[in-house]
Amino acid sequence: MLKKTLIAIAILGLAMPAFAGTSTTKKFHEFIPKTTYEWATVSQVNVCLDVGYWIQIDLRGKCIEVQQNSALGNPFESYSGCLDDVVVTTNFDATLKADVAKASDAGGKWTATLDGGSTYVTGGSGTFAIDICVAGTEVKIKNLDVSEDKQTVAIVTIKVLPTGHSPA
Repeated sequence: MLKKTLIAIAILGLAMPAFAGTSTTKKFHEFIPKTTYEWATVSQVNVCLDVGYWIQIDLRGKCIEVQQNSALGNPFESYSGCLDDVVVTTNFDATLKADVAKASDAGGKWTATLDGGSTYVTGGSGTFAIDICVAGTEVKIKNLDVSEDKQTVAIVTIKVLPTGHSPA
């Protein structure tokens, strides 16, 4: 019984490469009992690199909270706020910029900046922290539903341009 089990295991061992996709089998006639063996090439596989630009901006669960700002004008219609130390990781040199659009009945005229303007990041050098700031004027909070606490009034879009490339 043990002999049959060992034979079945040996047959499965030989058949398993057929289930694993492509394989190469080499029969070694030149291996004869001796004290040392030499390496024999059995197979080769190509190493492929997916070449491309990638960037990651960690905004998971984050929101830019704005507060009244009388320095922008009417304190009842002017708001500003920042999201500090947002982590950016990239494998290429890039320039980032921010656009903002109103997203509620409050309306308003919104502006967005990254670290006070456009931001340059160097790829392959680790991570960078940037500040995303927004300011809104003529924001009519009376048009919002007061029963909800935090409401989205604008949406910031981060855009990227590889350094050395001209925008279309």
